[in-house]
Amino acid sequence: MSQLLVANASVVSGSLTAFLPTMSFEDQQDVILANLFAQRIARSERASGLNMDWLPNYKRRLQFLGWDATPAPDTYVPGPQPGPLAEEAVGHIAQLATQQMVIVGKQALHSLSENGEALECFEDNALSKEKDTAIYQLLLCTRAASYIDIVLYHQELKARNFAQRFLFANPENGVRVTANALERVRFNIRLFRQEWRNKVMISTARQNLKDVKEVAITRPGNL
Repeated sequence: MSQLLVANASVVSGSLTAFLPTMSFEDQQDVILANLFAQRIARSERASGLNMDWLPNYKRRLQFLGWDATPAPDTYVPGPQPGPLAEEAVGHIAQLATQQMVIVGKQALHSLSENGEALECFEDNALSKEKDTAIYQLLLCTRAASYIDIVLYHQELKARNFAQRFLFANPENGVRVTANALERVRFNIRLFRQEWRNKVMISTARQNLKDVKEVAITRPGNL
């Protein structure tokens, strides 16, 4: 009898990546590797002032690795909305993701809120050194034949000062959305394994230990 696959999640730099039970461990690790590679470059180049257009830079790096993104039509909802940013994010992704993706996304966010080490890693990467800018992503992933289907939610925010647990606290006055995107991504996992995985593993080897934290999905819960 084959091993039962279960939902899982990981913080990858300033993103939370949730995996549906269709994803094997190898599938999950490949998504993490590709995401970490693109996160590292996009965040480093923005911090240095080399490239301030975070999302286009991030997507361009992923396209080299076999990610094909399609913007979702008519899904933008101006924000922030009343309530925590995590709830707002779920409302956005529900416009495009399957019901199972939304459920796993909620579970992953709930588990992140209770995992101090993973949340600290997420915030250390998502927030600027000045604590006045937040850039984060939520990725919901499922296996679809020879591809990985991903719903990618991206948000950039400005504020005078972001406090700890900013994703789960009610947003303070002055929080301003500067970029918002929701996209469907198809990841050519075969191409990645044939041409890119070994190179990406070498590139991210040292960073992997400090910028990836597993978030065990223990139970469903409201945000």
